[in-house]
Amino acid sequence: MKAGSSLPVAIAVVLALGGAASAQPSAQTAAATAQFDKGRALMKQKKYEEACAAFESSQKLDPQWGTLYNLATCYTATGKLASAWAAYRELAQRDTNAPRRKDSAKRAKALDKRLPRLLVKVPAAPPDLAVTLDGADITSAVDTETPIDLGPHKLHASAPRHKDFDATTTIRDEGKTVVVSIELAPAPVEPTTPVAERHGKRATSNAPPVAERAADRPGDDRREPSRRGTYGVIAAVGGVALVGTGLIFGRLASDKWSQAKALCGDDLACDNSADLMTGNALVADARSQATISTALVIGGAAAIGLGAVLYLTAPSDGPRRETAWRVVPSAGPGSVAVTLGGRF
Repeated sequence: MKAGSSLPVAIAVVLALGGAASAQPSAQTAAATAQFDKGRALMKQKKYEEACAAFESSQKLDPQWGTLYNLATCYTATGKLASAWAAYRELAQRDTNAPRRKDSAKRAKALDKRLPRLLVKVPAAPPDLAVTLDGADITSAVDTETPIDLGPHKLHASAPRHKDFDATTTIRDEGKTVVVSIELAPAPVEPTTPVAERHGKRATSNAPPVAERAADRPGDDRREPSRRGTYGVIAAVGGVALVGTGLIFGRLASDKWSQAKALCGDDLACDNSADLMTGNALVADARSQATISTALVIGGAAAIGLGAVLYLTAPSDGPRRETAWRVVPSAGPGSVAVTLGGRF
């Protein structure tokens, strides 16, 4: 049995071509009929790859349920089990021919046990992650077992400030789930060169001598703060921003989960395939955003702690004002917030 194309392509064919179309121009209809007859002849000769191409061409020219049924049969013969399964399910729900609709439902059920599946995992998903399978966007299907055709498939993942991930996975066995784990490594940060050095000039400073700086004048106790303390403040403020962003993602994850439960119930058991696909997408989004929220909150808390240590342990050349500060995160039914306050 030969390997086929990916499920995203199969779904595109079914959704784009599955419905009964309005009347086509006569020349286009004639061309579609010719391609259909060609596909039927090739099927009898067991030239399945060529037959599928002919049926696909006919369906694009003049979408018909009968053509889709023959295309599903051809897909089954070439090992494109997920494509055939998706086509039969479409026919079982929408075909106007009752006997063929019943037969399609039976065939889809029989194929369900044979379907290979792909499970894409991203343990530490960065923000703005994008995942494609054979060029089709499957970001919402991450962490969800998805039916897929036999054969090789190309995975690509990308995210800002991370190296791209590319891999080819080959689906060889029916009825088994293949798990692919994606890990995006941070992209290296290129060091910047001062403008003066890029032009071959020696950098000079216009700053006044140390002895003449206002902060060091006798009798002035407003001395320049330690750089260590400055870095501490910067780290703490950055940590606050990370915690706030994490809370926002947490709220978004909660909303997605609530939408899925509202659509399919607490057990997420939807009554129809359309709602099930939407529910699975909402659950996948909720999990991804929850993971991002957890990472951001942990990272933000660590940054705040580091900033506090740096600031409180910074050396002082003169009197320092008393410092007291606090970070207060909060969340409500329609908003999330982080409050930074105190005396510096």
